[in-house]
Amino acid sequence: MHKILAHLRRDALLRYTKGVDIWSLGCILAEMLLGRPLFPGKDTLDQREKIFALLGQGDGKANLKALMAHQDEDAVALVEKLLRLEPNERPTAEEAAAQKYVAKFASRKLPIKMKATAVIPPFDDNVQLTVDQYRQKLYELIMKHKH
Repeated sequence: MHKILAHLRRDALLRYTKGVDIWSLGCILAEMLLGRPLFPGKDTLDQREKIFALLGQGDGKANLKALMAHQDEDAVALVEKLLRLEPNERPTAEEAAAQKYVAKFASRKLPIKMKATAVIPPFDDNVQLTVDQYRQKLYELIMKHKH
């Protein structure tokens, strides 16, 4: 398991894509629907083990459907797509916005497509920062790009 997680971490750092943001969207949507954290790990390793426990068997749909059994079917279908383990199998923002569950909330007045093509994490994920250090680094990054 540790080798798999190490490979996934290295792979994710090398291939940080919009699919990572889509994963986050899936977690947020599921947590809003459930009213609680989806993967409440005590640390990164524990959280990843919870992810694989829920999604890692087969396509993970049965486990996720059981967890979200009392939720809107269209919402669950969207969460399933957003939380695919392989980033390249997740929908784009445009595809997610076209899903049945989103249609009732969507506003076609605003464009959803971004002009940026690459998303690069601003900090080394292998270094753990305190909240104050993270806040300071974000402030420095904002000031650097502001000028």
